[in-house]
Amino acid sequence: MGNSELDVVVQAREILNNEKNKLTNSHPYLVEKQITHMQLKENEKGQLLIPVGDYEGNIFSVTKIDATGKEEIMRSNYLLTELGYIIGDIKDLDNKNKSIIVCKDFASGASLSKATNKTVLVGFDDQNSLWIAEGLRKRNPEIDIIIAIRNDHKSPVFITNYPEYSKETRYTEQANLYANMINARVIIPPLTDKEKAQGLNNFNDIALSRGDKGLRSCLKTLLSKDKTKIKKQSNEMTL
Repeated sequence: MGNSELDVVVQAREILNNEKNKLTNSHPYLVEKQITHMQLKENEKGQLLIPVGDYEGNIFSVTKIDATGKEEIMRSNYLLTELGYIIGDIKDLDNKNKSIIVCKDFASGASLSKATNKTVLVGFDDQNSLWIAEGLRKRNPEIDIIIAIRNDHKSPVFITNYPEYSKETRYTEQANLYANMINARVIIPPLTDKEKAQGLNNFNDIALSRGDKGLRSCLKTLLSKDKTKIKKQSNEMTL
């Protein structure tokens, strides 16, 4: 590990262990996203602190979220692995009878965990969330891995494939390629035209738009054990 990576690790741990931090579930970001069932550390600057680490709980970085929702992650080359934040029981990662959800953003992860009672791994980055899923499959060959991505209907995101594909592809396409590679499945928020017009794109957005009951209903369909049905799901939905 180079000095820059070591510096990030040391700084992240110092930030998280600062005695002036306080536990909160009423931070403006948590209230806005309706995830006040989560309790996190908040620093003196009013930023939520989300630890970024490995499966054993070792901390390598930290993500800070201010009252406006702006995220700042302390980055190093080491973060280009399967590091993330675990919501739920870490023991579930080794239970072959469990379903584990992997997603990119914290708010969606919190909403997905609350609605399903499943353990969720948050990657904080489009590519990193896919590497997390890949690392999880290597750890547990039999577990049911669900990659929850956003519906990028308005602003498609393109990222470079790794390593089997040389060209850039739309994120939804890459997520499905990864899912096929590691025997996982992908779920996408099935948005209505009205929700799309409002700029909604992720599972936390669905929770805010339809309420907890609406999100649970949506996920009940998406998480059906009929995986063929899930792979063929459409990004469109009408009510």
